[in-house]
Amino acid sequence: MSLINVKYNKIKSLIIGGGKIAYRKAKNISSNGGEIVVVSTEFIESFNEMRNLENVKLIRDEFSDKYLDGKTLVICATDDTSLNKLISEKCNARGILVNNVSNKELSSFYNVSVYESKRLEIGVSTKGLSPGISIAIKDLLGDMIGERVELLIEEYSELKEKIKMDSPDNKEELLEELSKDYYRKIIGGIK
Repeated sequence: MSLINVKYNKIKSLIIGGGKIAYRKAKNISSNGGEIVVVSTEFIESFNEMRNLENVKLIRDEFSDKYLDGKTLVICATDDTSLNKLISEKCNARGILVNNVSNKELSSFYNVSVYESKRLEIGVSTKGLSPGISIAIKDLLGDMIGERVELLIEEYSELKEKIKMDSPDNKEELLEELSKDYYRKIIGGIK
């Protein structure tokens, strides 16, 4: 398994469910520019803030296969484990990425908690076992990363580009030394 960053604005997502977990996942996808359809027979009140968003469509309906058409990513977040299983099986058969919140074994991906700053992204996952712990670890890492580390990343990036342009013969060796040097600087800059 490996972590990937999904550009939600490049894919079409579907969430089945209208509760707290569905809302949290819908909010994450929509705030990252993703086009999302949320289908549920009932929605918690929090979904009202999404009703007027251009990239979110809320549909009060039972699940139907037609909602899978053209989707790249599906999240099964109902309180009905049998329905979540059925949707997961249909998605897996169609090659659609699926996250089943009630059964990680039926999921083809897990969501990760992401620490994000101007120059850095760190993804943390407990492989679907405890999203709350993932969030706590992400927050801890975020607290440890200071502005000094952010500046070192920017400085490293500029030097790396300079080496690539100015040192065609021994650039691999210089880049390796630069990486080692900045590794030590960054580790020294973490609280």
